[in-house]
Amino acid sequence: RVLDIALEDRDMGHMPVPDVASTFFDGFTIAVDRFGDPVHTRLFEHSTLILGASGSGKSWVSRTYAAAGALDPLVDMHVFAMKQTADFDPLEPVALTLRTGGSTSDARALRSLLEDLSADIDRRGAVLREHGAEKLTPALAANPALDLRPAVVLVDECHVGFQDEEHGAAIGKAAADIAKRARYVGIVLILASQEGNGTDIPRPVTANMTVGLALRVLNYGQVDNALGTGAYKMGADATKIPTKEEGGAGVAYIRGVRPTIEKVKTYGTNLQDLAIMVGGLDVA
Repeated sequence: RVLDIALEDRDMGHMPVPDVASTFFDGFTIAVDRFGDPVHTRLFEHSTLILGASGSGKSWVSRTYAAAGALDPLVDMHVFAMKQTADFDPLEPVALTLRTGGSTSDARALRSLLEDLSADIDRRGAVLREHGAEKLTPALAANPALDLRPAVVLVDECHVGFQDEEHGAAIGKAAADIAKRARYVGIVLILASQEGNGTDIPRPVTANMTVGLALRVLNYGQVDNALGTGAYKMGADATKIPTKEEGGAGVAYIRGVRPTIEKVKTYGTNLQDLAIMVGGLDVA
């Protein structure tokens, strides 16, 4: 508990900008642990689910993932902010897709993208097999003739898409297929939401995300959806993380980056820092 208090008292750190643009394969710092040591993750093979109530730091940490994708020139970045927000606007110069809003047309666009990526998994796998590779490598990704550029799809307030009356079921089916089968071919999902109960996010999606991040959430169902069934009973009680006013913004439990679930203080990225990072990229 002493270590937890020290963790909560930390200011929310900012993403350290890498010296070289290689974050998709080599990873980036996403948090610090109870002892102040850095916690690393990566985009490659690590589709990630981020759940957090309002004020928990969800947008800040989501932008860190977005920055990691944007900083790698190999990555095709697709961002869907399914509410009217400026949280990801600085990505406009480098994102192939940047949509804001949760209308049926936005859901249709998300469905189309995910279905296209899902359909491309087998082609990508066949190309890797032809080159004797078990999974995507930086060299193969950089070869334009192979069309194997990594794809990162970040969907903020993803429950809006999954709940769309016309396209939600298809979005869920395609997202689940990507989460299950696309790890080795370089297609990655980053899903973030304030929701996460029952049918808010389909179970086949949550069950197959490699990394789960539970910031302060409101009930044990959200804890288990992010961290795995039984996580709440085993003590990963993200419902007891303090509010933003109490210093809890950015505090989270994370699974999938170390052998066990750990309590961490995440690294956030504000709009100004994201704009500076993107402004320093060569987008010619």
